[in-house]
Amino acid sequence: MARILCIDYGLKRTGVAVTDPLKIIASGLTALDTKDVLPFLKNYFQQEQVELILLGEPKNLDDTDTHATSLVNEFQKKLQKEFPSIPDLASPNNAQHRSGPWALSKNML
Repeated sequence: MARILCIDYGLKRTGVAVTDPLKIIASGLTALDTKDVLPFLKNYFQQEQVELILLGEPKNLDDTDTHATSLVNEFQKKLQKEFPSIPDLASPNNAQHRSGPWALSKNML
């Protein structure tokens, strides 16, 4: 069964989490230098089946963009270009929406 991969993209460091094959539990996989994310993902996708990439979308509490939102949007374009067969989805990443990505993945089961 395919997993859901979650990315918390940052200017210098990026966190990666992944669900178990049954999509019951998500656990942190690694944190790495942002420049190493795409090579890491290429290697990971050769070893594991991933059906969705969930990308944290930085938002302020009033739902406006943060200074990092444009960086994440650019990274999302790179993901779509490098991995066109794996859908990606940006999800709000702030205190107001903390349960959003996990609630979304739960609803996808």
